Amino acid sequence: MENDIKEMKIGSQIRKYRNNMELSQEQLAGKIYVSRQTVSNWEEHIKETEIRKLDKYGKVYTMLLITSIISFIPLYKWLGNYGFILWGIIYMVTMFFALKTEKVKKDNNIHTFKEIVAFEEGKNLDEIEKIQEKAKRPYQTFLCFTISGGIALAVLLLMGWIMGIVL
Repeated sequence: MENDIKEMKIGSQIRKYRNNMELSQEQLAGKIYVSRQTVSNWEEHIKETEIRKLDKYGKVYTMLLITSIISFIPLYKWLGNYGFILWGIIYMVTMFFALKTEKVKKDNNIHTFKEIVAFEEGKNLDEIEKIQEKAKRPYQTFLCFTISGGIALAVLLLMGWIMGIVL
């Protein structure tokens, strides 16, 4: 068990610093005189653990986000101002899992949808795909926030209309 933890830490550190230096596994292998497969094996053990973490945190975050959006108006309608307190607690837990999800993504240098899908399938993008995905990050982030905000607003307005509350 202790050796597994040490291997995970070493594999995680190798991946973290390799990504920070924007090196491929092949480039790192050339610099330290080992094969690309050796670098991959060092990082592979951690990847399975990271995939499971991303999957778990992502599912919990999604369910809590849906709950926080849908529960806002009903909690206010049924509990008055106390509903805001309960909703605030739900929202804080939601943001906690959002941060956990983002940390896993940051630690593994994945940002765009294509990078996330490849990561969850245990695959790596080639260098050209990585460059293309890196160029997409700014506008994908903007679109994600804009669309998410629009959906949340639409759900709130619909819930307000259904509950008879004028917003």
